[in-house]
Amino acid sequence: MLENPAAPHPIVRHRDDTLENRLLWERGLEGMNWYYPVLRAKAGATVLLRHPDDENKYGRRVLAAISPFPLGKVAFFGFDETWRWRKLYGEKYFDPYWRRVVRSLAESKLKRLDDRVVLTVERDRLELGDEALVRLSLLDQDYNPVLAEDARIHLRRPGGELVAVTLPKRGDHAGEFEARLRFEEPGVFSLLYFRDGLPGDRPLAREDVIVVVPERELAHPSMNEAGLREIAEVSGGRYAPLHQADGLLAAFEDRGGGQKIVEREQRQVWDSAWTVVVLVLLLSVEWILRKRWNLV
Repeated sequence: MLENPAAPHPIVRHRDDTLENRLLWERGLEGMNWYYPVLRAKAGATVLLRHPDDENKYGRRVLAAISPFPLGKVAFFGFDETWRWRKLYGEKYFDPYWRRVVRSLAESKLKRLDDRVVLTVERDRLELGDEALVRLSLLDQDYNPVLAEDARIHLRRPGGELVAVTLPKRGDHAGEFEARLRFEEPGVFSLLYFRDGLPGDRPLAREDVIVVVPERELAHPSMNEAGLREIAEVSGGRYAPLHQADGLLAAFEDRGGGQKIVEREQRQVWDSAWTVVVLVLLLSVEWILRKRWNLV
């Protein structure tokens, strides 16, 4: 089962429609014969898939997860029978799935132009107001850790504004810098590192973070009866569960502006004598004018 069916990670997104994608994972794809049980996901890891039944005190068993690493990303898969998907669908889902895995793992390397610069972010998808740990590793020309107390990156906001952010040194680790950043507006943020920390033509490393508005109304979809009763009392209304909805119609009797009935009657134009008189006059005038101008 998907960890986040409403907003699945790109790796486990077989279909664009989230409902179809969830049903495909839960019912459509061929099941596995075995899995390797782990205790839980590491801190900072993004869980992709969980076991639908097997669980421990930390929740359902993690079957697939991806996590940032100082030199890129690492992925864990507790199963190795995705080839079974070919039974019903051929290569339709098998090949794209593993291509997305490879692209996701290579994303950090593809985004940086210099192996001496490694920029990572704890999570690439956040909710509004969340914090994420940003780490930067810098090596000098001789591939030795940079001896500095802080480093500068730039944050490009959704509106395009470029803001400088200072990352302090991480403890006693030379060449490693980190800080937790809070994201206060929705949209796509880009974390950029330019040469010497100064904005240039193209960044040496880049990480993108998507910030979404939390769907809190979907977190607890059950009806809040106490809240609805309070709203009905304050607004002078009435609370009624679904099975009592028919009784609400009686409350509308003898209220409102009532019904207005409009009667319509259709009459033919030829029912009036004036219609015939006007038509005869028009024909007579036409005949006289034609005679006068020798048009007849």
